[in-house]
Formats: sequence, C-alpha cells, structure tokens
Amino acid sequence: MTKPTAAGLRRYPYTDGYFPDLSAPETAPDTALPCVCTDRCADRCAGECGCQACGAAFSEFCSEAGEFGADGHLVDELRALARYRDIGT
Repeated sequence: MTKPTAAGLRRYPYTDGYFPDLSAPETAPDTALPCVCTDRCADRCAGECGCQACGAAFSEFCSEAGEFGADGHLVDELRALARYRDIGT
C-alpha cells in the first residue's frame, strides 16, 4: 500500500495525508486514497500527477458544484479546473 508523501501530509493534515472518508460520521482517513503529491504539484492539485486523493477532491468539487457535468460526465474540464484552483486565492 502506498503511503502519503510529505506534501500529502501538508495537504491533508487532519486525516494523516489521506483523503477524508466521506462515509464516516466523523473526520477519518480513507486509507485507500493517500495523497502522493510532491512540492511540484499545483497548490490545488486535481490529481494530474496520479494522486488519487486529489483526484477524489476534484471529483467531489465537480459533483458539488453541479455545473460542470451532464449525466455524470465532465463537460468542461478546463473551466472546472480553473474554478477549482481559483478557490482560496
């Protein structure tokens, strides 16, 4: 099993470097989704580096936003990425 990287521990400090388990009643790590980002990744990585934790975070964002997809498919990935990365800046 892959372990979170140092960058992953900084990105997900409350879940020990893992994407949160969204089905858990309290904050808990989803140990199947470690963040394997490096310092070269975008501040708001969307998983382009192969990180499944950040890919899950981006998917969750798109799902919650509800304006980037149709029938469960991402329609405008570039627009979604721009909006995702603009949050918090």
